[in-house]
Amino acid sequence: MDQSNRPLVPAPPMPAHAVIDDAFIKSRILTIRGVQVMLDRDLALFYGVPTKRLNEQVKRNNDCRLVTEKSGFIVEHDPYWWVDDEPYIVSAVHNPSYNYTYKYPEPEDVTEEQAEYISAYMNAYDQSVLNGTYPDYIDAASLANWLLAHDILGIQDSGGTNKYFLKADDSDSTVLEMPLLWDFDSAMKTAGTWCRIHTGSFGRNYFSNSNKTMVRAYQRRWHFVSATLYQEVMSRFDAFVASEQGRGFALSRTADNTRWATQFTTLDNFRTRLDSWMSSRVAFLNANVPALHNNPYADGDVNEDGTIDGIDLNMVINHILGVEKAPVPAETAAC
Repeated sequence: MDQSNRPLVPAPPMPAHAVIDDAFIKSRILTIRGVQVMLDRDLALFYGVPTKRLNEQVKRNNDCRLVTEKSGFIVEHDPYWWVDDEPYIVSAVHNPSYNYTYKYPEPEDVTEEQAEYISAYMNAYDQSVLNGTYPDYIDAASLANWLLAHDILGIQDSGGTNKYFLKADDSDSTVLEMPLLWDFDSAMKTAGTWCRIHTGSFGRNYFSNSNKTMVRAYQRRWHFVSATLYQEVMSRFDAFVASEQGRGFALSRTADNTRWATQFTTLDNFRTRLDSWMSSRVAFLNANVPALHNNPYADGDVNEDGTIDGIDLNMVINHILGVEKAPVPAETAAC
């Protein structure tokens, strides 16, 4: 029967914490023009929320948008052949298969003047990595956070890892930032070793660089979060499981398993895996991060006000020694 002709009757109410069986899920899947879909009101039942609330959650979250001035830009470094029908910026340094594609402005909105500026800046950045002057073109703390996050997660992807670069405007007072993480489908797959982006050409260009600014920033960041990372991750996961969103996610897994005839892991099973991963990962990083450089607090890093790249030195040392818990700087807060 063509379900596209199914009367759009109101979905039946569902008691709180009701068990959604396979028959109910299948009854709410429509086939419209050969495509299987589900109405928002039916999907809202799985999450146990009003349809209005579900629609609110899928709207663009302006607080999580990357912000640049009109003169700024966002580019992505990736195997450009995935978008070879769009304009891209040729890199004078990287493998010819890896170039920069426009994310902001949109490719069709990039003026000739903007294209020249972005291309010149990104190629100057590429060259700076080779000659050790990269802090003039990219924020080392932002880069260190990005690389450390991949090492914590154990991302197996390397060449295809999406690397986004943001420059807030075209002034000389701003440099590139690594504003977000992407691609988590290969997480927790590099047990007992660095993630592949760390050992691949991108990370290797920094970790083996004669300029150790990024390496020292990486080490300081790890020292800053290592003592509480495991507890923080597990606490946040448990809070998610107990939340309305977590309960809805668990129900959506039931729907996915029914629709695709597969067996996605449950949240309980995933928690066991996450617990094991975080325990072993913290131990691995504690054992290996110190060897990256023999002095993370090298001459020239300490400012006159007693801070290192915005971090209070005494707080960092006290945190490492377990004297007090040091707060995570606001600039690293996840959206």
